[in-house]
Amino acid sequence: MEKGKSVGAVRQAVAILRTLGRHPEGLGANETARRTTLNPSTVYNILRTLVDERLVSFDESEKRYRIGIGALQIAGAHEALSLVDIFRPELVRIATNFECLTVLWRFTSDDRAILVERVLADTPIRLDIRVVERIPSASGAVGRAYAAEMQWPMDVLRARFAPLRWANPMPFEVYRAEVEEARRRGFGVDVDALYAGITSVGSVAVDHTGLPHVGLSAIMVTRAQSAETINRIGEALAATCRAARGLTTITA
Repeated sequence: MEKGKSVGAVRQAVAILRTLGRHPEGLGANETARRTTLNPSTVYNILRTLVDERLVSFDESEKRYRIGIGALQIAGAHEALSLVDIFRPELVRIATNFECLTVLWRFTSDDRAILVERVLADTPIRLDIRVVERIPSASGAVGRAYAAEMQWPMDVLRARFAPLRWANPMPFEVYRAEVEEARRRGFGVDVDALYAGITSVGSVAVDHTGLPHVGLSAIMVTRAQSAETINRIGEALAATCRAARGLTTITA
């Protein structure tokens, strides 16, 4: 096979990824440039591109870059990591960018979603949620996304819906329509239904069998965000979950 020309930008990106891989604690842009002997401006631009592609995550509070979900999936390096190790940088990013509470859920075999981690918004007044929170898998915004991925027949969906408790109950047909919407968009939305005065957005990541394994939620006071912003939050959650597709050998 004829040897092609080496692409400089790709070699630089690989050097940056290798350097970050040797430093799980994370590195700043300048430190990354120093360790790779690359131009700081070049390193910064490559890092921002890698962040956009989920190959690198950025901690806004620490100003550090770390290997992201996308790179872990490609490398199969997730096996020694916990759910929190993998998803916390994304929770921090979304909570920071949209000033909302973000939550990581793990789905269990007994049809429950268990809160594994949460990140609070960096605002003077902010929402919080109990660390021991445990809800039915089909409940809330993340539950609509869960039900959408499960693709239950109508009778099974109705049976799963029947025991759910809501602050503001809804007819089954409304819930079914919102599950279908979650299937189309890749994320579910709950406005004042599970908790009065609270809006949540949720998406799920599936394992190698195609079943929901973990869920991500963003939670905020109703009307604190515009419909456009809620859609952007949902798209950010869905993109993270797509990048995490197939990560199955991880635990809380």
